[in-house]
Amino acid sequence: MRDGDESAAAMRRLLTGRRYGVLATAGPNGPHASLVAFAAHDDLARIIFPTPRDTLKYSNLKSEPRAALLVDDRANSADDLERATALTIRGAARELTGRERREAAEVFLARHRSLKSFVDSPECALFTIEIASAGLAEGFSGTEGRPS
Repeated sequence: MRDGDESAAAMRRLLTGRRYGVLATAGPNGPHASLVAFAAHDDLARIIFPTPRDTLKYSNLKSEPRAALLVDDRANSADDLERATALTIRGAARELTGRERREAAEVFLARHRSLKSFVDSPECALFTIEIASAGLAEGFSGTEGRPS
């Protein structure tokens, strides 16, 4: 991402300013969407999120790693149609283990301290999405950006 680019600045603002997004996965029974807490790595090339292992999103990601994450700045007001910005991240998700998991947990917990006991529990899996493409939509009349 080029920091001088207006779209890159909007993407950075959403990924560093928002704490939650909607994760889309697919499995044998079709698509599934889940609200997830997330954190972006400083380079904005990877997203980290936790999930319990006994969830549909976990089993979907283990069988089909392609996923999308929607992050937006809606305020649930009438102005959202003109002012809201939404970012769709697409990429492959994978479960982290060992040292890589510990390092990602530090990044995640720097943004979500209240989730420490959840992230540290044996029932919790920590995933990363390697960002393959991203599309930015600004306002109702805006169009989604071309994948980068």
